[in-house]
Amino acid sequence: PLRALHPATNKVSATLERFVSDWQTDATTLLVPAPGRFPGKVHSGFLAAFNNVWAAVSTEVNRLANRDAPQPIYVTGHSKGGAMCVVVAWALRYSFPRHPIVVRTFAAPRVGDPVFAAAYNQAVPNHFRYEYAEDIVPHLPVRTSSAGSIGLSTASFWHFGWVWDGDAERWLRTDGGA
Repeated sequence: PLRALHPATNKVSATLERFVSDWQTDATTLLVPAPGRFPGKVHSGFLAAFNNVWAAVSTEVNRLANRDAPQPIYVTGHSKGGAMCVVVAWALRYSFPRHPIVVRTFAAPRVGDPVFAAAYNQAVPNHFRYEYAEDIVPHLPVRTSSAGSIGLSTASFWHFGWVWDGDAERWLRTDGGA
C-alpha cells in the first residue's frame, strides 16, 4: 500500500490518504441510477462524493436561500469539484425551485449518461464549462473502444452545458459526447 509518513509525527499523512481516496472515487466508473427526480444514470464515484457533502450543503443553502426574494445560487468547481457541481446543481434545482441555478465548471470530467445529460440541459440551462483541450480530466472517463477491452464501461458518459470553442470563438451547446 502507498503510505507517506509525516516527518515530525511519524504518522500516515491524512493528505495522502485523502488524495488516494479521491482517486479511488474518481476511478469508479460505473453508471448508477441517479438520486431524486431525474432520469438517467451518473458516475457512481461522483455520486458517492456528492452524498458525503449534500447534507451540509443543503442545510447552509437553505439557511441563506430563505432570507429574501429568490436570488441566483452559484455553483462552481474544478476537476472532481466540477463533476460534483453537476449533481449538486441538479439537487439544488429541485430543492430550491424558486432560485435560478448558475453553474461554472473548470476542467470537469464527464458525469452522466445521455438521458441524464438531456434532462440536466433542460433543468440547468445556465451551465458553462471551461476546459483546456489538452487537459486529460475533461476527457474522462475515456470514450474509446479500448476502454471496453480493459473492463471499463465508459461509452455512455456524456458532457452537457455550454463549452467555449476557442477555434470558432463562440460558446457551443453540448448535447453530450464532447
